[in-house]
Amino acid sequence: MPRCQCGNNKTPSSCCLIKISSKPWTGLPKKVLIKQALSDAQSLAQQGNWRLCLDICEHVERKVKDHPQTIYLRALHAASLGHAAKSAVLFKSIYDSQNGKLPYLLNYANALYQSGNRADVLTLIEANEKAFSSDLRGLKLAVDIYTYLNQNKCAAKYIRTLIKKQPDEVVHRLALANTYHRSLDDEAALAVLDDALRKFPNHPELLFTKASILEIQNTDQQALDLVIDILEQGNHSAHGYILAAKLSRKLNRMSEAYQYLDKAKQELSNSNQDTQRAYLGERLAQARLSGNYKLAYETAVAQKQGRKKSTDRDWQILEKHRACVSQFVPSTRVVKEESDSSSPHLFIVGFPRCGSTLLERLLCSNFVASSYGESDVIPRVISSLTVNKTDEWWSLADDAWNCANQKTLSDPTYYDQSTASVDKNLFNGLRIPFIRHLDTNAVVIRCLRDPLSIVMSNFFANYMQYEPWQYSVESITKFLFHVDTVWDATVNPCDERIVTVKYEEVTQRNGIPSTLDVFLGKYWGAQRVERGVIKQRALAFSTRTASYEQVTKNITTTANDEYKHYISMIPPSVKIKIAELQEKWGYELAV
Repeated sequence: MPRCQCGNNKTPSSCCLIKISSKPWTGLPKKVLIKQALSDAQSLAQQGNWRLCLDICEHVERKVKDHPQTIYLRALHAASLGHAAKSAVLFKSIYDSQNGKLPYLLNYANALYQSGNRADVLTLIEANEKAFSSDLRGLKLAVDIYTYLNQNKCAAKYIRTLIKKQPDEVVHRLALANTYHRSLDDEAALAVLDDALRKFPNHPELLFTKASILEIQNTDQQALDLVIDILEQGNHSAHGYILAAKLSRKLNRMSEAYQYLDKAKQELSNSNQDTQRAYLGERLAQARLSGNYKLAYETAVAQKQGRKKSTDRDWQILEKHRACVSQFVPSTRVVKEESDSSSPHLFIVGFPRCGSTLLERLLCSNFVASSYGESDVIPRVISSLTVNKTDEWWSLADDAWNCANQKTLSDPTYYDQSTASVDKNLFNGLRIPFIRHLDTNAVVIRCLRDPLSIVMSNFFANYMQYEPWQYSVESITKFLFHVDTVWDATVNPCDERIVTVKYEEVTQRNGIPSTLDVFLGKYWGAQRVERGVIKQRALAFSTRTASYEQVTKNITTTANDEYKHYISMIPPSVKIKIAELQEKWGYELAV
């Protein structure tokens, strides 16, 4: 028997050729085929009239239970409401019933992506690589997913296929260059841009992207010459003037930097929000450099306007987290036996802007080690053990905890086992008991910095991936206290494989402090390299963090003293909290 065209495993006469009354949505006592009714429902969905659309679905389902098109429309409705998990379940049922047809495959993959189900969406793409590569929508979705998950190598593969299919689309070449740039392969990024410029000469966006990469590489004069050429060709834009201002400032040509920033201001009316924030970021940098601290503080406040703040519910969740962590008792849980051997796995923890990227650079310069940047390995292991993907380690049931006992960080899907690893997810400091459960010998370095410097540096930073706690000095200080409190509640002060290092000790020594060096030699299973000037050795970084640009230069201590100038501008309640941490961490009370 012929199968219905809708894909249902029924004959047409038992499915889409059945007639139903159209009165519920047309007001007319007329019968129409289910096929026509579903076409009407699709049109209503496109118009956003979900009430009538779902009414039609209900009437269809009275005749044909689990009709694939009604499930599809209900999945779209769930997605429109932001119910990604429900949408994923519905799309999966259609995908399974339709033998993996491409449109349903893409919808299912997108729903998994939106629901944050990383493991399943990656498995789905890998299992259907040919299908994703054969269709433009599939290619673009794969690029979006791999880019979001920071899997730049996979993203680059699909972008290269997009370029083959659409060689005249500049946007794909820009995407490939930016993908290489994010993974720190700037030479490959520049090669892509130079190749693109041969096909699209004097293309302003290609040229600006090239100049931005040259600036990151600290070839500032070459980058500035390129930007000036672009601007002189009549490609006036706020982005171009902001970049020219930044490069001039870095070359200590301040009068030119001020002039370029004034010109950028004149072009801001037609700019997007990111460009406007970049303008404020450069104005802030110029104000700090010139010692106009009041303007710098006011600019940082303006830079945060329009961004999301932490809500009362956000803080309530953190309070619950803190309470659960403090009550955690692994009494009935399997614990791995300790050993005297060293571990190749090192974790840098702390708080953003504590100097962790500098420490990461020093470790990768003095030891044979690969850095995984702000890795998601530990959160990914936890997620694999939970039903609710937002759960944390302290909420794991005993069976899940004991299941984790079978996992090991030596699994090559987590870290490359050919060298020692450096994982710089700072908030792994909230997961120390779980890390210790996975590897009893893992090495942990807690990086501290003067709390005043941490708070002000976070306040001034223009993060690409913004978090609500970064909105104000009050919320930054409050979150800093949360991280410190959880550390105290979960970390054994007698754990010999955990060491605390202060950022100021690193900058004063211009390298790894001697106490840390001895500690690493005893506990970290990484081979030393011949000592030399840090910047002469290529680093094994895998991601570009907010501090990357700073640590590619020589170590400086100027920022250590700058932040005291902002004390008078900080609210009194924040001053008290900062002073508490300064005293606790052994810093001079500056407030």
